[in-house]
Amino acid sequence: MQMRVGWVLYTLLAIVSLPSCADPPAADRPHAAHVRSEPRRVPELARLESRPLRPLLPETVASTAGLPPPVSSTHMAAAGKRRIDLKLLLITATGDEPSYLAARSAMDRIGVSYTALIAATTPLTPALLSNNLNTCYYRGVVIAVGGLGFKDPQTQLWGSAFTAEEWAALADYERACSARELVWYGAPSADYGLALASDFASNEVVTAQVTSAGKGVFPYVAADAAIQIHDSFGYKSTVTDQTATTALVQSDDGFVLAAQHLGLDGREALIVTVDSNPYLLHGLVWEYGLISWVSHGVFLGKKRAYLSPQIDDVFISDDRWNTTSHRNNVELDGQDEFRITGPDIDNMVSWQTAFRAKLPAGSQYITALAFNGVGTDVAEYPDESLLTQALAAGGELTWLNHTWDHENFDPLAQDAVHDEVTRNCDLATQHNLNGFACAELVSPDMSGLTSAAAMLGLVDAGARYVVSDTSITAEVAATRGTTAGDNPSFNVGRINTIDDRVYQVPRHPTSIFYDVATRNDEVDEYNTIYRGYWGRDLSYDEIIDTDATFGLHYLLTGDIDPVMWHQTNLYSELIDGTSHSLFSDWVESAATRYSRLVTFPIRTLAQRDIAAAMQARAAFDACGAVATYVELGVARRIELRATGTCVVPMTGVSSRAGKVDLYGGVPTTELAITAGATKVIRL
Repeated sequence: MQMRVGWVLYTLLAIVSLPSCADPPAADRPHAAHVRSEPRRVPELARLESRPLRPLLPETVASTAGLPPPVSSTHMAAAGKRRIDLKLLLITATGDEPSYLAARSAMDRIGVSYTALIAATTPLTPALLSNNLNTCYYRGVVIAVGGLGFKDPQTQLWGSAFTAEEWAALADYERACSARELVWYGAPSADYGLALASDFASNEVVTAQVTSAGKGVFPYVAADAAIQIHDSFGYKSTVTDQTATTALVQSDDGFVLAAQHLGLDGREALIVTVDSNPYLLHGLVWEYGLISWVSHGVFLGKKRAYLSPQIDDVFISDDRWNTTSHRNNVELDGQDEFRITGPDIDNMVSWQTAFRAKLPAGSQYITALAFNGVGTDVAEYPDESLLTQALAAGGELTWLNHTWDHENFDPLAQDAVHDEVTRNCDLATQHNLNGFACAELVSPDMSGLTSAAAMLGLVDAGARYVVSDTSITAEVAATRGTTAGDNPSFNVGRINTIDDRVYQVPRHPTSIFYDVATRNDEVDEYNTIYRGYWGRDLSYDEIIDTDATFGLHYLLTGDIDPVMWHQTNLYSELIDGTSHSLFSDWVESAATRYSRLVTFPIRTLAQRDIAAAMQARAAFDACGAVATYVELGVARRIELRATGTCVVPMTGVSSRAGKVDLYGGVPTTELAITAGATKVIRL
């Protein structure tokens, strides 16, 4: 891997330093010459080492198999008189386990309230769990790795990071507070009514399916979903106690991979016997169901699937990759421009119609075109078919402002920037472009974000929401003399550092580059950059499959960032009698794989709505929201408090106290709350 990264860094430096990436083209007419997004240094999702679970010293492991129900030593109020915080306790041994990273990532992304406890360094005491009277501090417990195995630095032996007393205190709490226990990754044992059948290594591929009983935990998993498990160690097992244990997920050869167990003492547990990390597909598919189950179906936060592509440079031309010289260099190879035509728009709209029909029920998808108005001037671009067909598409497309002629904002004066923005706004009004708002802006190459003159110009023109580039991390920004364009935290953008009236919406680039129109273009440029990483050339299908995996990842993680494309990528090629574009192939690959796995709807958001959602998420993350489930005899209510002002999403609750969004059959109530206030939600 280290050799791969070193080679690709060398190649990237050669590619991105070419003059054509930044210098204006030789041609006189307006033309998009781009400063490149930073190509992915590693063109695949991260890989983390998966670990088998080591046998632990028997005296360090608490087992209840075959034992009578113990008497609780926790003197909590009886059910019906308790207060239970809607919070999870996440316990791990050392904090570096991939399964812990997976569980923590899922909770962070969804927005679940939780406390993490590193068992090797922090003892578990009853006082951390409850007030031993009537208040339970956690609704559920998540054990990141079964048994909490670790290598004791004193004895150099593998044992549990918990003592027998700590395990007993945890079990006591779960009984007294009706707290469910979820083992994110554990080995099958008699404690769960399971017997080990075999194990499998991380270099094996296992196909998993949710059982009919598992639909109660994973109702959103597609009926015939074949979930591929790879890069992960795991265990196959059989059920030994049919009365207490129910298989939820099975391998294609009929062995159990996840099961639910009801103990003799009334405790409920769910165990997954497959390792995971924040990037593995099976974990991303299961995470929502696992968190919902351990939370008794009600928790703070929410998860959605978003797909909001934005296609830049519409109406103008882009410089094109040279497949002979394997570079994009105007000075050495001469100018080669490419601009789509009306039939490409027609084919894209036709594709979009068919694509929508394949998405999960309730999905709302539309493609956004970011346009440069100068491209509609017949003196500059005589072919009028592009404008004609784009306007004919009407409400089938939505539109964004990409400035008049794609001039970089960084050196421009305030008036020049103002003119670049307003001329496009006027043209959008003239043509009544669907969804257009002058408040939304895609500045050329994300320029102007560090220029006081540019920021004043675009603000005066009405722009408030501008895009940035997630590939421009703080490290890259420092070398380019600009500002970071990635997300400071999940699904959160940035307030512009020059003018706080402007909010930056981070946008994902892809490895379908701005200067490629055909499959041959893409294959040549991709392999020029990444041949050293892969050690060979990838085919077009392999490139799409590999890069669209990022798109699948965005969908499964609930990533709200829009995805960046360019007009060249809309060029329509006839392949085996069917129209294809680089854009449609990538999007369809990501969304089709998603739809085969889960039934949650896919949503497209306008840039202004993405910005609003990001601002709301930032406020939610910072407002210290705490919810408590209150038992009042047979009645129930939730009390919500916060130290700051925000809107709190509460999944699993439909209440008139807030705005209800029904997503995939599950209600989420958005509850507005002010600092220091308490809001009561009656159930």
